[in-house]
Amino acid sequence: MGAAPPAAFGAGSATIEGRFVVRYADREALDRAMTSLDTRGLAPTRLSDHGLFALSVRLPDARTPRLEDLGGAISIEPDRIMTASSNQSGPPWGLDRIDQRNLPLNNTYSYGASGAGVDVYVIDSGIWHTHTEFTGRIPRSAYWDFGDSTQSWDCNGHGTHTAGTAAGSTYGVAKAASIIPVKVLNCSGSTTDSILIAAIDWILADHLNGVPAVANLSLGGSASSAVDLAVQSMIDDGITVVVAAGNDAANTCLYSPARLPAAITVAASTIADDDAPYSNYGSCNDIFAPGSGILSAWAGSNTATNTIDGTSMAAPHVTGAAAIALQSSPTATPAQVWATINANATLGVLSECCGDPDKLLYIPPPPPVQPTQTLSVSLAGSGAGTVTSSPAGISCTVSCSGVFASGTTVTLFASPGPNSTFVGWSTPCSGVGSCQVSMTTARSVTATFAGPPVGTDYQAVTPMRLMDTRAAGITVDGFNSGMGQRPAGSITELQITGRAAIPGDASAVVLNVT
Repeated sequence: MGAAPPAAFGAGSATIEGRFVVRYADREALDRAMTSLDTRGLAPTRLSDHGLFALSVRLPDARTPRLEDLGGAISIEPDRIMTASSNQSGPPWGLDRIDQRNLPLNNTYSYGASGAGVDVYVIDSGIWHTHTEFTGRIPRSAYWDFGDSTQSWDCNGHGTHTAGTAAGSTYGVAKAASIIPVKVLNCSGSTTDSILIAAIDWILADHLNGVPAVANLSLGGSASSAVDLAVQSMIDDGITVVVAAGNDAANTCLYSPARLPAAITVAASTIADDDAPYSNYGSCNDIFAPGSGILSAWAGSNTATNTIDGTSMAAPHVTGAAAIALQSSPTATPAQVWATINANATLGVLSECCGDPDKLLYIPPPPPVQPTQTLSVSLAGSGAGTVTSSPAGISCTVSCSGVFASGTTVTLFASPGPNSTFVGWSTPCSGVGSCQVSMTTARSVTATFAGPPVGTDYQAVTPMRLMDTRAAGITVDGFNSGMGQRPAGSITELQITGRAAIPGDASAVVLNVT
């Protein structure tokens, strides 16, 4: 695989004459076989070093070779062709359907989580990197070099479409997930088992332990134990895997990787909640999702779109749902992610048949936003105090405001400060008790506090002599004592505050002149 950005679905059963996928028990056995086959001039291709130790090789004799002829292999099977499969169809509606239990559609897609922090591996025909649906959310990519210079760019459209449904900003379920395209389909929308196995090996090396991830495989072919084991290795690595059921109106259990029990296999439904006539059926299907007439991004320009049909279109709806589940529970195992999706599925609305599950993808919308109202409180008057509330939200000594759920009854409490008195509330309250305000609309309340009465804060003292103009006279503290008579028109300064029992901070006194 080369480095760059990422392709599709088909149920082809054709094999590539003379080429085989060969598995070994461990890396050492694979290394020995690679050396042996290379020495024999057979130019083997190493496919996987992670969990599935496999190579592909073209042999001059098209007959299936014996295991011992290939260095002690544990399995050999023909390399098969996989293809993409989709058709032009009607208007978009998929996102609208998965956030509501029943028809008719309500023309909205309501979602809470958006898949942020989750990696979505799109194993497909590549991606149109500069499409506005994916801006800033393709951190890396990989591709099989088909020799056409396209690298991981999508020259088919299928991969861009599935990525758009899984995680596009407009057409996607998980609108904030990171997209890692892994291109395995060529411009005509086909690949081989061996290329897919090599791509999965790249993903196993790329995926970091603990990073929540989901892989979308909107592709498939006839039954292959090698493909099944490769896909299982992703699941064992903690990656939730979603696969398309196939578009041959046949039993899904005959196809890989759709038949894999640990993968989430998705059949396609129509806008009328019927099972799509092309969709594969049977007990190997896990869930239905919208697959007919799905509008999404397309290759060719930064704003291109297309409306197409297929289980390829159904699978990425579930991939997006898995990303949303992983955002909420990033340590969830693939089995736990499926348990969440399975528990949320809508039952009893599909006209399914032939052993299909009666389950339609459903993503619970976020709780409705509770309307709020603002309560403003101000303090007035010459005094000081504090106003608080229950429930909490108001606490101030001058002015403040709090936001409360519409319909909440807020109780206000007034606490006067030192030397102050609470006088009362403005409308809608009265009196000097607590104030109850029903927050059916924005409200304003004033609390008035009075300070000490002006001119009435007197302190009584025992009458005392502070000045004596007699020659032998005395005063209470000996100050200004025996001063003698004062001439007419003279000025004498008399210290009053701070003497005897008169406070030093007194602002007024009563003085008698006798």
